[in-house]
Amino acid sequence: MVFDVLVNRKAFLKRVCLHLPICAAMAISAPAQTFTTLVDFSLFNGTKGARPNGPVVQGTDGKLYGTTNTGAGPTSYGTVFNLTPAGKLTVVHSFNSTDGANPAAGLLLATNDNFYGTTEYGGQTSVYCNYGCGTIFKNHPERHANYPPGV
Repeated sequence: MVFDVLVNRKAFLKRVCLHLPICAAMAISAPAQTFTTLVDFSLFNGTKGARPNGPVVQGTDGKLYGTTNTGAGPTSYGTVFNLTPAGKLTVVHSFNSTDGANPAAGLLLATNDNFYGTTEYGGQTSVYCNYGCGTIFKNHPERHANYPPGV
C-alpha cells in the first residue's frame, strides 16, 4: 500500500478521494514560504563564533540567543550570542576554557530570565578529562557586561 501511494500517488488519491469528503482539503495549497539566511558565520572569519549548535531561543528582550561551538577570541572556544530581529549579531560571551569550552547545545531560558547551557569541554582539568570535563553556565541577558557565567 505504501509503495502504491509513493509510486502511483495520483491514482491512489483518485481512488481514495472518491470515497472520502476530506480529500477536498488536500487540494488546498499551503501559503508560499520564504527562506532567508539571517547570519552567515563564515563572513566573520571566526570573530563572532562558528559552527552554531542547537536551536536559538527568544529572550524576554525579543532577541534570539544561541551558542557556537568554536570561534571568537584568541582561544576559539565558542560563544554565546544574540541576534536582533533586524539581524545584528552580538557576541555576549567568548569562552576561555576555564569557564567552559565548546558549547555542545543551545540555551534554555528559565522562568527567572536566566539562560542556562552546557559546554563539552573546559572547566578544571583532571586525570579523566585532559581538556576539562565541561561546565554548566548561566547568563542573564541584561547582565552580559558583568559576565562570567554563574554570576
